[in-house]
Amino acid sequence: MRKPITLQQDAATITFNELLEEMLRFKKLQNLSPRSVDFYDDCGQRFAAFFGEGTCADICEATFYDYIEYLHEKNPNLRPASLRSYLTGSGQSCTTA
Repeated sequence: MRKPITLQQDAATITFNELLEEMLRFKKLQNLSPRSVDFYDDCGQRFAAFFGEGTCADICEATFYDYIEYLHEKNPNLRPASLRSYLTGSGQSCTTA
């Protein structure tokens, strides 16, 4: 039996990876195309690689500034449109909860 989707879990205990899983399930239920779901998954995985296993309560505005620096270090030629895409996709996970 599948567990029900609950998007109101406690941010102090849920990890970003757990939230990403829930968000992807929710996006599928919204009938997004597989390509769109893959986009959100890719963005979320990029952020997870940077953020690690902390809880969502550990994510703040400064975390995203640090993430922007991290993305620029990995790719100094990162275009603003690509950066916006990465932030939009990974930020969806944080705002869905």
